Amino acid sequence: TGPGLMNRHATALARSASPIALREYAISGLRTRRTFAGPLLEYASTASCSKEACRQLLAGTASAVAGLTAVSRSKRKAPNSSSSAGQIKSFSSPGRWKPSKEKFDDWGLMVALSALAILICYADRSNISTAVLQMSPEFGWSKTEQGVVLSSFFWGYAATQVIGGRLADALGGSIVLVAGVVLWSLATMLTPPVAHLGLFPLLGIRVALGLGEGVAFPAVHSMLARHVPAKSQSTAVGIVTAASYAGAAAAFGVTPFLIDAYGWELNFYVFGALGLLWLPSWLPVGSRLPTSPDAESVERDSREGQPWSFANLLPDSAWALFKRREVQAIWITQYCQSWGLYGLLAWLPQFYEDTYKVAMAELPALTFWPYVLQGLFGLGAGVLADRLLAGGWSIKAVRVSMQTIGMLGPALALLVAGFADLGGNPLAGAVVINAGLALSGFSLGGVSVSHLDIAPRNAGLVFGSGNLAATIAGLLSVPVTGILLDAMGNWSLVFGVTAAHYAVGALMFSLWSGAKQLEEDRLQK
Repeated sequence: TGPGLMNRHATALARSASPIALREYAISGLRTRRTFAGPLLEYASTASCSKEACRQLLAGTASAVAGLTAVSRSKRKAPNSSSSAGQIKSFSSPGRWKPSKEKFDDWGLMVALSALAILICYADRSNISTAVLQMSPEFGWSKTEQGVVLSSFFWGYAATQVIGGRLADALGGSIVLVAGVVLWSLATMLTPPVAHLGLFPLLGIRVALGLGEGVAFPAVHSMLARHVPAKSQSTAVGIVTAASYAGAAAAFGVTPFLIDAYGWELNFYVFGALGLLWLPSWLPVGSRLPTSPDAESVERDSREGQPWSFANLLPDSAWALFKRREVQAIWITQYCQSWGLYGLLAWLPQFYEDTYKVAMAELPALTFWPYVLQGLFGLGAGVLADRLLAGGWSIKAVRVSMQTIGMLGPALALLVAGFADLGGNPLAGAVVINAGLALSGFSLGGVSVSHLDIAPRNAGLVFGSGNLAATIAGLLSVPVTGILLDAMGNWSLVFGVTAAHYAVGALMFSLWSGAKQLEEDRLQK
């Protein structure tokens, strides 16, 4: 980009863009054009940089460099001097950060294909919950060892949450998502031969599966923040997250039939192939996504001999964001909610077998519908949230209301399933659990969208950190459930602990959650 092109961009922005947008564009230009370093970048970052001054910074002429360097020095001597009406406001001024100025008309197709990737992701991670019922007696595992196998996935999943989110924000979500799909698909297909090598090799391949799947949601949410209009983001999040429930439902619905007909090994080959078959449909769409400002900066740095490095993963602004209670509210809520979600996802077939003596062939009727209902309610919650906001509800009221229903509903259902006398009727137990899981879908209008409200610029990073907290819950809840069952054999205790987590999460989200973009998200350097 030569001075002439920069000047035309600057002139157009000076006429039409808001002062804040122009100033951010100027600072971005200074960072990527190495001739404008040092005092000029420092000057552009101050509130006293006028609109005309930022326009000259973008123009890139020698006279602008010399003139603005002198102005910068004089301004530092008199920092309180006032400027004309064109003076730039600070980043704390109201207004939503808009990372991409190039419209992407096919964002609906992007959301649909992203949802399909998430569906496959959750199917690949969930099918072992049914397959383990045959694998466990074949390999002689105890309930504790079974819990370790089911939870080992989360070690890899936890490791790539924050990294995946930051890479997606910096490099673009498409390339990160593609890399994840390839890794987790291969890991799924390698599960049967590796399982026959022993317990520890199996744990290793499950960790590899988690490494690949850990980047999926952060990458997708980074793309949603950049390419989906704000008025449709709750709906888009609802679609994508509902797909995760659909993936779990597909696994619970199809896996028992595959295992009964062909054995547990074929199950992994079939599900692993789905991700590789998804790639040809995504690549033409992903290649057309507009480049984000952060990705453009990385590309220019690379051309100028200063390639991006992993040292840039967590800048100072990220740590500043992590100190905000609005971000911490997401962590706590995701942790508490996922204690229940991951625990049920992993142990639901075992619960029905232990409590109601349900045979393998009868499991789909009980384990399939909870996730279908959860997905449908979640999708409806996303649409409802957008309509409530359009109707005048405050962001805080919508998010807290949705999240309260999404956590206290399943808490009550689990207490009924664990402590009420249902007469040993598996259908009655399934109805109660299904109702709770359906209500948990309302969280798609709550915590699942909160990062887009408070940190759109760092959406992938904040979502990844929240999903890391959720993954830690999975790392603990799945093996702890196995330990409790080995020690006590009591599902009432397991459900009681889970209900307590739901209640705490609902309380903390109502107290700490945010409703507007945080200043630390605007001040990223």
